Amino acid sequence: PSPSVSIVVPAYNAAAHLEGFAARLDDQGCTDFEVLFADDGSTDETSRVLARLCAGDSRLRVVRHQDGGNHGVAATRNLALAAVTGEYVWCADADDRLRPGAIGRLLAAAREHTADVVAFNAVETGADLPDQPVYRQAKAGGVLSGEVWLTQCVRQK
Repeated sequence: PSPSVSIVVPAYNAAAHLEGFAARLDDQGCTDFEVLFADDGSTDETSRVLARLCAGDSRLRVVRHQDGGNHGVAATRNLALAAVTGEYVWCADADDRLRPGAIGRLLAAAREHTADVVAFNAVETGADLPDQPVYRQAKAGGVLSGEVWLTQCVRQK
C-alpha cells in the first residue's frame, strides 16, 4: 500500500546534515510515510551516507538524475516529486530538523479538514542566535478556502 505522506528532500553535498534529518524520523507520531532523498550529483559523502541510511529503513529511498550531474534544487525536487507514492507531499531540506510528532500532527490536520494544503511556519536556529520564525508576518489561522489562502499569500508576498 502507498504511504500517506511522501517527504521530498533534495540533497547536494549534504552529508553533514543527513544523519540529523534521519534521526528525527522515529519520533513522528506515525510511520506511514516515505522519504525520497534526491541526490543532485553530490561530490561529498552524500551518496554513501544515503546508502547507509536507506539500507536500515525501508521507508527511505534515493533518486538521482540519470546523468549523475548537478541540476539545481528545483529540478532535483521535481525529480523526486515524479517518484512519490504518498497521498500528501511534504517538501523539506536536508538541513531541516522535524519537530517530534510533526508528520503525525500535519497528517491528522489534513485529514480532519479534508485539506489539500496544510501550511505551517518553521523556526530558524543558529548557534549564537535566538530562534526566529521563518515567516515573521502573522498568517491566518484556521481553515481557509484556496482562493482566500492564495490571496493572502500574494498580498503578504
